[in-house]
Amino acid sequence: MTDFDRWLRSLPGQRAAALAARYARALEDSGLTVYRAAEDRFVPIAPALSPEPIADGELAELCADAELLLSATAKACRWTLGPAGRKVAEILYAGLTPLENACLIKDPERLFTVATARVDFFRGPDGVARALELNATIPAMQGYSDLVAHRWISEIAAERGLDAAPLVARVGSNTADLLASLVAHYRRAGGCARPPAIAIVSRRGDSQLGELRHYERAFAAAGHRARHVWVDELGVDPDGVVTARGERFDLIYRHIFARRVEPASVMGRLLVDPGPNVILNPVLSPLEVKGILGLLHEDKDAPFLPLTDDERTAVARRVPWTRVLQRGAAVAPDGPVADLPAWVAANAPRVVVKRSWDYGGKGVFIGTDTEGDAARQRMAEIFPGCTGWSDFVARAADDPNVWVVQALVPPPAVRHLLVLGGAASWHDVFVDVNAYACLGVDARPRGGVCRASSSKIVNIAGGGGVAPLIQESVLSAIWPDGGPQGGPPSIKIPR
Repeated sequence: MTDFDRWLRSLPGQRAAALAARYARALEDSGLTVYRAAEDRFVPIAPALSPEPIADGELAELCADAELLLSATAKACRWTLGPAGRKVAEILYAGLTPLENACLIKDPERLFTVATARVDFFRGPDGVARALELNATIPAMQGYSDLVAHRWISEIAAERGLDAAPLVARVGSNTADLLASLVAHYRRAGGCARPPAIAIVSRRGDSQLGELRHYERAFAAAGHRARHVWVDELGVDPDGVVTARGERFDLIYRHIFARRVEPASVMGRLLVDPGPNVILNPVLSPLEVKGILGLLHEDKDAPFLPLTDDERTAVARRVPWTRVLQRGAAVAPDGPVADLPAWVAANAPRVVVKRSWDYGGKGVFIGTDTEGDAARQRMAEIFPGCTGWSDFVARAADDPNVWVVQALVPPPAVRHLLVLGGAASWHDVFVDVNAYACLGVDARPRGGVCRASSSKIVNIAGGGGVAPLIQESVLSAIWPDGGPQGGPPSIKIPR
């Protein structure tokens, strides 16, 4: 039993229930929501009232390894664009749009200009966090994670009679880290406005509108003229400077996938050639191609990529076995096999198959769960007439829109107290622990985010929640002598 559990048990039932309701209501009001465009309404994201503890050292290691993995990924992508990797690029990037390809052709070195990225880790049964994918277009959740962690500290500190400010400072701010990186990249690009005016650009109906409004408030509070604007509101003045709603902006923070941008639009033209403007992140689609993780894993045993020893060590420590799912011989986890798809079809309990480029968990199939009706229906939606796992694997191997196979990192279920509809109840959920990174400037993020879901495919837009990721040093400061010994839990546990 944790210190939090013991303390919660000591509270009178009405007080504990009021705490949970107040916590969830404040978070919804501040933007912990998903926007449902079809219904034109905001739906609260379920916050966990129970913290997800993490050792200070482990969080620092995850952030350091996230930066190394980001750097290694950028180098691997750059290798695919050279003579030695051209054939690999033809396979991995077949699904990129003409706009994405135009951006790469215009400036391949933009791969090393990453203001923000998120590496998503899952802890396996051995407790080791392994990197399943990297996000560099809409890494997101810096705001969500801050809202949850800071509100949790404020509420618990108030209940404990503590000053929340030093505890919030100790847990850190992912939003502040994001802003620091944006400004550092702006300065590196030659920007001289002090402070730069920032346009946060998204499509209409963006599901993370609550978080974007949080960034707008936070950047403004830090002294910037910050506006959230829609992509179709962008213009360019006679000097080539980006405008929106009658204002000029120095810096664009892009929160829209390139494939959602019309190539002939103002944003489409700026993504290819920003002119005097600074756009962060630029188009970095290859970084998010999961097949690159396969290259990194292959390089681990027979080096061919231009990586440093530290980058290779991080890959060996964090990246699970990953390969592009294509026909022919390959090296499986236990050694060489004559045909990779045949091996994958015969080893469903050991693998995950996912689209090499996708988001939101829509193209992810966990082998152990593919006998269920929901998984079979999704397979048939992707490949009409699909008859099951073996047929699905065979079709994925022949799909020009590349798929990858990855060793399953089976996450253990974790008990968390989720607040749904204003009421708290305990649930067994799957959690990931994700770390932020940047590349190209010395403005290193030091935080992360924890998502919680009843599904092993953890995704916020799909109904997942957010747990406050709290360092053990902060928890020790809240409960220096451990939580009190209480009686039965004041908040009942439904089963």
